[in-house]
Amino acid sequence: MEKCPHCRARLREERTCPRCRTDLTLALDIETEARIMAGQAVTSLASGDAAAAAKYAEKSKKLHNTLFSRVLLEFCSAAYTKTGTPPFYR
Repeated sequence: MEKCPHCRARLREERTCPRCRTDLTLALDIETEARIMAGQAVTSLASGDAAAAAKYAEKSKKLHNTLFSRVLLEFCSAAYTKTGTPPFYR
């Protein structure tokens, strides 16, 4: 997270906004979980499990909707579709 979602102040490494003192712990934990899910998607894809990759990519996108998560989901879903089953994304 680069900016506070409340006051838009630039953030550093703290879990509290330096300007408005908003506790960002939950939001930062969600971002971290989204990164973990994206990593699991890549790992699953590399091991040939396209179904699990699409599932992890979908979870990542639901947690933190970024350009990377959307592209990853499309890529994993396309790989999953090639196995003859429908993609997860909507």
